[in-house]
Amino acid sequence: MFSCSSCTKYSDQCLWNIQTVNCISYENKKSLLINRKRLIKNFNQCPQIYLQQTINRLNFNNNKTFILFIEQCQENLNIDSCQLNDYRKRFIFLSINSIIIKSSNEKNLCLLKCLFQLTNFENFQQISFHRPLHLDLSIKFKNKTSVIIPRTHISLYHCERMAFNCTSCLQLDPSFACIWCNNMCMFKNQTNQLICPNNQECLSPIIQIIEPLLLPINGGTLVTIQGKHFDLVNLSIYLADIPCHLIEEESSNNK
Repeated sequence: MFSCSSCTKYSDQCLWNIQTVNCISYENKKSLLINRKRLIKNFNQCPQIYLQQTINRLNFNNNKTFILFIEQCQENLNIDSCQLNDYRKRFIFLSINSIIIKSSNEKNLCLLKCLFQLTNFENFQQISFHRPLHLDLSIKFKNKTSVIIPRTHISLYHCERMAFNCTSCLQLDPSFACIWCNNMCMFKNQTNQLICPNNQECLSPIIQIIEPLLLPINGGTLVTIQGKHFDLVNLSIYLADIPCHLIEEESSNNK
């Protein structure tokens, strides 16, 4: 089955799962129990427009094509562009290319391909990217009307700003495709010009300089440790078996 409509035409046998965007067997009791509220069994309940994938990641400074299914597609469907925006509409991205393709498998089904180019967007500096930014997807028609696509899970993110060290980078959800390379967290497709280890493991810290070397026995002295591969996540520092207080805002991967 390719679409919700073709799936639910056989409602006595199949159900459409709007969470996973696929057709499942009615006899699959396990799926029925888990996703009961997200199953469609009637043709009239099918959404008119929906994304091909349920979870969509959009990496900062990269291009991305979204594919949407349009049920009961009309020949005179005049789409001007697709649009992404945050809920406050501080950031609005318009697709640079929107193509409608008539399905060869189903008579009334169309595929809409929307290409977004997010390179050199001037307002990116205003986004902290400490966490993914949720975006809404909408379609703008040539008659100046628009429709928001429901249940979209589109996240705009930046690997380098979501993780500042190796441990936090490798703990990110694999769907973000972030890897640790060149002493920073990077999007995997951005590392073509770099030699990155296939085995993603955090390196052990290397201490090169400790200043000062002479410390009073009663403590209270600021000590600076310099080196490589310092990982500040769950870090504990001891000098002569005495715990030290880490000043995180003045610390980094090498200091």
